[in-house]
Formats: sequence, C-alpha cells, structure tokens
Amino acid sequence: MDGLFGLYSHSFDLDSFERVTILHGPNGVGKTAVLRLLFSLFAGRTFQVFSAKFDSLRLEFESGELLEIRRVWSEHQRETEHVLVTKSGPLGLEERFEAYVDNRVLIKMASSIARRAPWLERIDDDLWMDRRSLERLSTADLLSKFDDNDADLRLARISVGENIRPLVQLHLALQEFSRQIDVHFIETQRLLSKNKKGEKSKFSQRDEGDSEVRTTVTECADELRQRISQSLSGYARESQKRDQTFPIRLLNLAAHPVETVDLQEQLRSIAEKRSQLAQVGLLIEKTDPSTMSLDRLDLSNADQAQLRVIELFAEDAAWKLKTLDSVLDVASLFFGVVNTRFRHKQLALDFEKGLVATSETQGSINLEALSSGEQHQLVLFFDLIFRVQPGSIVLIDEPELSLHVAWQKSMLDSLIEIAAVNSLDIIIATHSPYIVGDRYDLMRNLSSPDESHDLF
Repeated sequence: MDGLFGLYSHSFDLDSFERVTILHGPNGVGKTAVLRLLFSLFAGRTFQVFSAKFDSLRLEFESGELLEIRRVWSEHQRETEHVLVTKSGPLGLEERFEAYVDNRVLIKMASSIARRAPWLERIDDDLWMDRRSLERLSTADLLSKFDDNDADLRLARISVGENIRPLVQLHLALQEFSRQIDVHFIETQRLLSKNKKGEKSKFSQRDEGDSEVRTTVTECADELRQRISQSLSGYARESQKRDQTFPIRLLNLAAHPVETVDLQEQLRSIAEKRSQLAQVGLLIEKTDPSTMSLDRLDLSNADQAQLRVIELFAEDAAWKLKTLDSVLDVASLFFGVVNTRFRHKQLALDFEKGLVATSETQGSINLEALSSGEQHQLVLFFDLIFRVQPGSIVLIDEPELSLHVAWQKSMLDSLIEIAAVNSLDIIIATHSPYIVGDRYDLMRNLSSPDESHDLF
C-alpha cells in the first residue's frame, strides 16, 4: 500500500504456517486504517474503499491472482479524480476498470436513498445521521451500509441523472471480487451494540423504531440460545422419525452376522459422545442407578438376533446425536478456551439463557457483571468460534484491550489454535509486547522510513 494518509507506504505478507499475522508500529501509522480498508474491500463496501485516503493498493494471492487499485488525485486537493482497478487471474488474464469518482454524485445517490428513509437526516455536506440510533454516517458509510440492496441502488443511480456507468462497473467488479472471500472485523468497540427495534429485512420497507443499546455479552447469550434451540429441534425431529420407523425397519432387517467387538466399539463411541454433550450442557445425563451405560453393556451372552436389534438401536442413536455435532464442536472449543482463562468463574451452556456464568463464591452471576476484561475475552472468542465461517480472513484491532498481562501472554496461543481448527487467517493490530511474546516471526512492522524500527 502506498500513500496512506499521503504519508506512509506499507508492505507485508501473511504468515502461511501459523496463519496469524501481527501488525505493529507507532500510533498514527495506519494499523487500524489498514484493517478497515481490507475489511471494506473484502466485505464489498466499495464506496468506503473509494473514500479511504491512499494512493494505491496491491494484493497478491498464492493462487497467482492479483488485484490492484490505483488512484489519481487532483493537483490542488486530495479529491479522487480517477480510480483504476486491475484484476488478473492465475493464467495472467487481465481486466481493467476505470471510473471518475465525484463525491457530488455519491452525495446525490445518498440523498435519493434518504428521501425514502425519513429517519436519515443530512447534517453536513458529507455527513448523515440515523435518528433511530443517533449514528453518524459519511456518504460512503451510508452507501456501503445499504449497497446489498440492489433495488435501492438502482433507483439511486437512476435518480442521479448522470452517466455513472463506469463507476457502477467498477463497483460491481470489486463486489464480484469480494464474494470470493469471507471477512470478519472485530473492532475495538466490542462490548456494546446497537439494535434497531422493528427493523425489517428490506431497506425500502423498514419501520422507524427506537434504538436499543445492548451489551454484546447479552447478544452472545441470546444467539447461543437460538442455536441450541435449533439443534435440539433437529435432534427431536430425527428422534421422532427414527423412533416411529424403528419397528418396521427392525422387521425388515435382513439377517447378517454382527461382530460383538465392533458393536461394543459402536456403543462405546455413543457413550463417549453423550458424555461430551453432557459436559457442555447439551444433554442431561440420567442418574438412575438402574440405567446402565451403553459402554458397560455385557454382550457376551447375546445371540445374533439380539445383537442385530442392539446394532440397529446403536445406528439410530448415532444419527440422533449427529444432529448436535455443529453445536458440540464449537461449544467445546469455546468453553475450553474461555474457562481456562477465567479465575474462580466458569461459563456454561444453558437451554433457557444460552450462556450463564457462575462464581465459586457468589454462585450464579449476571453476564453483565463480569469484568471488562472477562467480557472482552468472552466476546472476542465467541466471535471467532461461533460467528466466523471456516476459511475466513479475520481482522482484530487491539485484542489486548482490558486484559491482564497473564491473559495477554496466552492470547496468541489461543488465536493460533482457533485459526488451525477453523482454517482462519487472522490479522491483528497490537501495541502489546505480551501478545507477541517471543513470536517475532509473526510480526510485520508498519512505520515510516524515518522512524525507529524498534519492536516496541
């Protein structure tokens, strides 16, 4: 990247082994700006890319693909005259797009959208306010916020009444590029979120509603509760289907030999899965002493007919439990990471609340009563484990916020573990030497040529 803020040029590669890359450098050199620009580009928020202050950006991929964005500025002030985008594939096939980006045209498009959204108010030349949330939006923010709604954008383009076809083509080219990559940005403000009551899915049909500020830990609990409910509904449907058809399938079962050793292993695997589900709270283990654990069932005296019945039962049990795998895997990873870091407190899964916290001395405690550092860890790891799609690029700004030194020291190992499990590429921006530890090989220095290259 060249000409960031008209001052800085940065170049770095991503670590392909640990899949965690650490950006560091003095305040003001653009660590957060780099993360935001990458997010805007990969998320398809092209109008935010146009508004960012840089001269050129070049991305090279292991596949051989290349994307380059170059900008030509006017002589008297840093207002974009032209944006040139070059895309090339692994075979060298090149596509070029060029457009004049006039902020006046973008403002006209934003005004067209605002006319159909009475809760949007223009408060300055390039500034808008969403009266529901009191959120302030630049023109680029506003257009990017709603650019997933093609119908609204088409109406906005028509209303401008100018030839903006090159700009639209450039916008669509970058949008097409962004669809190849999933990206997730964990910003520094991660403990509070704004929710609009009564908001509908289509922008043109949204209701005006009150803004509701919620703690993110509460949102995490609600989201987990919904996931549990969906998984248990799937479990119930699969159980009902198999239980109803069990007699017919049993009567139609063809005679075949069943090896006792193999069946015993199936039962042991089922018992182990049930135990794992119970540990994370997805199943409640029965404590009735008359109920024998499947892995302790004595099959030595069973005849072949009995073994075939038990085998069919085991197959059904395995299919039923499989419906819970999607929650089990992420819940095990999440609680394993977070609960090893908390002191004298534990998080647990709960059917009704989704997520609950308990203290060794106080018993059950409200999630909002957790310390700032505890909430930061809960939210960050919940994001990484529950919300991010495997194979995504994850951008994290200052993961050390509110964390004790001991927690900072263990952060990198947890990120590396999660990156490996979920096949993520993680880029973090940090000032903390404790986050880095001795992993200087993962660090990428961002600074100007005339500044010191000391690590911290």
